[in-house]
Amino acid sequence: MFGRTPRTIGLAWLLQRVSAVVLAVGLIAHFLVLHFLIERPVTLDKVADRLKAPCWVTFDLVLLALVLYHGLNGVNNILADYAPKAGTRAWTRRVLWVLGIAAFAFGVVILVPLTKKL
Repeated sequence: MFGRTPRTIGLAWLLQRVSAVVLAVGLIAHFLVLHFLIERPVTLDKVADRLKAPCWVTFDLVLLALVLYHGLNGVNNILADYAPKAGTRAWTRRVLWVLGIAAFAFGVVILVPLTKKL
């Protein structure tokens, strides 16, 4: 799972580029909705009202997952360039996986109660 073969390196490279494109579109949509389409001022009640729609919850979770993947994969690539030993690279990759899963779980824990507010 954590081995770096030419195939997994190529897949990580491709997913880094795909996630960048999807993130750019998603961030534009997120910015437009929160800064132009929601009546001012933006309040927690207005955000919670938007999150009653399952499509927005899915959008936010996908955006969170892509941000975490893109960022942590970038950190992994930087560390892989500078970590001289395969064991060090494998250990840091595992730590990044744990951090990513924990951050995603934290985001879900924060997001789900907002869907039930009001």
